[in-house]
Amino acid sequence: IFLLVSLFTIFAAFPAFAIVDKSDDFYVADYADVFSRDFEERIIALNGDLEHYCSGAQLVVVTVDYLDGMYSDEYAMKLFNNWGVGDADENNGMLLLLAVKENKAWLTVGRGIDLSTSDIDDMFEDYFWRDFDRGNFEEATEALVNELTRWFIEEYNIETSGSTEVHNPRE
Repeated sequence: IFLLVSLFTIFAAFPAFAIVDKSDDFYVADYADVFSRDFEERIIALNGDLEHYCSGAQLVVVTVDYLDGMYSDEYAMKLFNNWGVGDADENNGMLLLLAVKENKAWLTVGRGIDLSTSDIDDMFEDYFWRDFDRGNFEEATEALVNELTRWFIEEYNIETSGSTEVHNPRE
């Protein structure tokens, strides 16, 4: 019985160790190696603007091959909380997770983000799934990130001079 209890404890704890670590870039962790470096740099630059003009908001993108037996929402929420995405007081972070070999994706948002599950589902349907299902992961992610950026622009009432450059209209 002791051996069975020990084995159960080991296997029950295994998924907690399955999630990936933060990347050096933090805002993009492409563990599935599906993004170009140029695209990763655009995500990083976008986050500098979001943090500056949107009260510390962050939009983190993570790719993995597999979820190691976890549900996509559970995996994304663990990453979101462990990494501390978004401003702690505003709770305005977003984490987009792609599990490319399992054909799954999930967007986790902080409590300070006013997006319903229906809004998120609509964004995935309109901007993400078609390219994702075709294996065009960068294109799918870019389209969804652009739409999420538009949401931040409207929510924080800021202006842009480009697709991912955010500028404060009051400056």
